[in-house]
Amino acid sequence: MGPRNLASAPAADLDPAAKALWEALRAWRLDEAHRQELPSYVIFHDATLIEVSRRRPASLAALAKIPGVGRTKLERYGDALVALVAASSLKNSPRA
Repeated sequence: MGPRNLASAPAADLDPAAKALWEALRAWRLDEAHRQELPSYVIFHDATLIEVSRRRPASLAALAKIPGVGRTKLERYGDALVALVAASSLKNSPRA
């Protein structure tokens, strides 16, 4: 199994809403990495984004409890991640 398959394997266990969020987070990370001219893994590792997808933090305090989200990354990217989680929750909520 190559490195890409290893990184993707934990995502296979995500429910459909979490998997959609994970894909949105990965797309955001790629855009952010290109904007800063950095490798994607410097922004966040896959494991961190998978955990964000699982926990779906609704606040910066909740996001700060996820491994891989330290003070600097929380300050730099926290608002964007919480907004992506909120947008994903709206998209995946049942309609009345």
